[in-house]
Amino acid sequence: MSGELIPRAAIIQRGKDLAERVMCQYWRCTLAPHNLEEGRKFDKLRETWAEWELQALAADINLEIEFGDTLLWLRPHKPKPVQAKRSLSLPELVLIPRLKRARVDLDTAGASNIWNVGY
Repeated sequence: MSGELIPRAAIIQRGKDLAERVMCQYWRCTLAPHNLEEGRKFDKLRETWAEWELQALAADINLEIEFGDTLLWLRPHKPKPVQAKRSLSLPELVLIPRLKRARVDLDTAGASNIWNVGY
């Protein structure tokens, strides 16, 4: 029984040390947002965190109890497809009806009258 607790405690301690390093590097990146070297170190630490997280889950460690809200800052960010889309600007929104009309005009006029978009 005690043989299981020692590695588990060591895994948790390594995770807490790694979490502290990741958070320190996060703050370094916020102080110098355009420093590529600091950003690369931060990305490597987050990847190391992801590997450690898999190891901790294999050891049946409940990460939400051990780390709480800090998990959001420690995990690598993967943008969702919905977040990756950008909204259209006002000039782009104004052009949408004109583009639709131009497309209809091109279909009816043929390729010879390509520059007449009918504004």
